[in-house]
Amino acid sequence: MKFSRRIFVLATSAGLALTLSACGDDGAESAGPATAEEQSTTTEISPSTTPTASAETSAEVPAANTDATEYFVDGVLERDDVTIRITDVRKIAVGEPGNEHGDTPVIAFFYDITNKSDEGVTANSKWIFAFDAVQDNDPNIVNKLDVAGHPDPATQDTQSAEIKPGGTISNAVAYELTDETTPVELIADDDLGTQTFPIQ
Repeated sequence: MKFSRRIFVLATSAGLALTLSACGDDGAESAGPATAEEQSTTTEISPSTTPTASAETSAEVPAANTDATEYFVDGVLERDDVTIRITDVRKIAVGEPGNEHGDTPVIAFFYDITNKSDEGVTANSKWIFAFDAVQDNDPNIVNKLDVAGHPDPATQDTQSAEIKPGGTISNAVAYELTDETTPVELIADDDLGTQTFPIQ
């Protein structure tokens, strides 16, 4: 009787072990497709895909729309119609060459100008329309400096001459200083840039 009961218990235990083992295999098999499906879903809705595409698009759009053909940097004004390159900046005291007839010290800008357009241009008019000279020594107003007499005898006769397309000439322009210590800011029109020149 005891022997029969032991056989029954062993047979039942073996059957139960086989059943549990089969259940475990079924669970592993069912877990496999679920994980693959989850991975597939994650790949499709991965947030990393969208930002990457956006970054590429945003990088391309500004590059296509950026207009770097006009600027005022390092003493060079680059515009569609002219290039103006400052070659020297000097303070000229009253009575010195270039300011013999003035009654205030001036700051003089010497420059080369190249005509890039298909029409004739003049050195003086292009500079005057391109720049404002400012001394920031008034707490209430923008102190734009007045143009002084022509400071360079060597370019006196060509300052208003018509420059041919592709031609380059040298010229100069001077501004009356309102003090001899405050630096002069040269401001290019159309927000192309500003540069500061100390009084020397």
